[in-house]
Amino acid sequence: PFGSRLKSSHYVANGVRVIRLGNIGVGEFKQEDEAYISEGHASQLTRHSVQAGDLVIAALAEPVGRCCQVPASIPPAIVKADCVRLRPANAVSPRFIMHWLNSPAGAKNAERHSHGVGRLRINMQEMRALAVPIAPRSEQDRVVAEIEKQFTRLDEAVATLKAVQAKLKRARASVLKT
Repeated sequence: PFGSRLKSSHYVANGVRVIRLGNIGVGEFKQEDEAYISEGHASQLTRHSVQAGDLVIAALAEPVGRCCQVPASIPPAIVKADCVRLRPANAVSPRFIMHWLNSPAGAKNAERHSHGVGRLRINMQEMRALAVPIAPRSEQDRVVAEIEKQFTRLDEAVATLKAVQAKLKRARASVLKT
């Protein structure tokens, strides 16, 4: 979307954050890979502005269509090429869309609408063709709450498993030592 309007030479030590593909995880915003441009240069790219709560979607593989929500800790920023900003209307939960796009069915849908040989890419026309099932807002909120409850339970189970594995490792070392 930028052509020659955003080059590596425009990056500076601090200023307006540039959200790049490396920041877009599957359902999580990755803080590493920080890049900035000057406020003056950012003012020329306002069409690509992003704010907390917006969704950012990867238009390039690994996997194509992966999506996360921009956290409140990120001040106004811009998206780089191959990163798409989505700001849903109030009747649509951003987190509902994010979970759908990151679901197996949503990922398959994005893949079907993509093109490319070595690395899949999805352009804006193809992205606009993606079907997203939209329920009434109250139902979206209920679905999001349940998904996030289950993710919390999964995170707790993984933490417990890691603690048990660490105890087993110590016990094994203790037995071998005697």
